[in-house]
Amino acid sequence: MALDYADERRSADRSVPPELWLCLGTHGGERGLDSIELELESGPREGRAGAALALARAGRLERLAELTGAETDAWVRAIMAGALEGECGQAAFAALEHA
Repeated sequence: MALDYADERRSADRSVPPELWLCLGTHGGERGLDSIELELESGPREGRAGAALALARAGRLERLAELTGAETDAWVRAIMAGALEGECGQAAFAALEHA
C-alpha cells in the first residue's frame, strides 16, 4: 500500500512524505528499492533524506555510501552520513519533520 501511495503521489506531481519510507526497510522488495532509488534521484531534499534512511534500513549501505559522495545538499549528505553510522531509526525520521 505504501508503494502504491508513493506512485500515486508522484503521478499527481506531488511529493512523497519522507516518513513513508520508514515502513519499508527490508519489506519493500525490489519494487520498494526501485521506488527508494527514484526518490533519491529526483525527490525533494526531505524525500531524499527519508529515502536514504530507508536504504540504510534495507541494509544497502554500500549503495548509500556511493550516493552520499554524490549528494550536493549538505543537509541531505549529513543525514546520509548518519544513516551509514546506524542512525536510521524512528527518531531519525522524526527529525526530518523539524528540518
